[in-house]
Amino acid sequence: GRIVRPLLSFEKRELEQFCVRNGAGYVTDSSNLLQEYARNRIRAQVVPVLRDLCPKVVEAAGHLSTGLREDEEFLCSLLPGKRADVRELRELADPLLKRWLIREYEDCCRETQGKGALGRIHIEDLCRLVRHGRTGNALSLPGNIRAVLGADTLRFSREGAGERGYEEKLSFAPVALGDTGWTACLMEERRFDEFLSKNKKIHSLFMKVALNSATMGKDLFVRSRRAGDRIFFGGMTRQISKLAAVCKDPELRKIYPVVCDEEGVLWVPGYPIRENFHKEASVTLSESGRIYIVIGELENDLS
Repeated sequence: GRIVRPLLSFEKRELEQFCVRNGAGYVTDSSNLLQEYARNRIRAQVVPVLRDLCPKVVEAAGHLSTGLREDEEFLCSLLPGKRADVRELRELADPLLKRWLIREYEDCCRETQGKGALGRIHIEDLCRLVRHGRTGNALSLPGNIRAVLGADTLRFSREGAGERGYEEKLSFAPVALGDTGWTACLMEERRFDEFLSKNKKIHSLFMKVALNSATMGKDLFVRSRRAGDRIFFGGMTRQISKLAAVCKDPELRKIYPVVCDEEGVLWVPGYPIRENFHKEASVTLSESGRIYIVIGELENDLS
């Protein structure tokens, strides 16, 4: 019942000798003899030549592999978290920056079911984007992934994400807003204070507004903006398409979040709440205190 795999630290002859000494049977994969596979040609044609030049070449390769794996694990332990600040990324040495970029790209592929791999040219382009790019500059990458340099971080998302809208009912349970990378939820005042204490470094796309719970209606929704959306504050009605211009990425500008109630748009993150919002409501979400609407790219679990 004890299974150890892979047995990379042992040569084939050692494994065969072990099986003979212990009376254990084994099976030789017939495909190992087919020369059309590159690994078999290396094993049959290249390794013997290397052994002639250096009898311990296989052992040396094993030691090199172990050392490289240890180095990789150590370097990856030094990487900043997801959606690290641009200034922090620009201070990273190239080996660390490249590993951070590869990790974030691969995470995005997994989240969006994208199938692709970064080549050397893609990694070099991403490094230049981080170090010398301007806010809003973008790159198209394999797997239908897009990298956009924001004012504060480099964001990876599925290409054309702005074409797919979303609409979710707000509650005290966190909900993902489509494939934007944003999460939204309601928080009571006490829980919001705890949340802030646990998140000393909150990404700048963190957006919140406080409402009086005694005047909140039953249902609040957060959705992507739509053509014709407007909101009234500061004594005038404003077009949300213009307010969303604070988002430098044109793809994300299309899906900039707006919070709505039964009367229409209630709040656009980054701006005041609708002026005529505070009115009597038949249903409240909390007995007293304030309720926070929280939207953003939040690393910590909100549940």
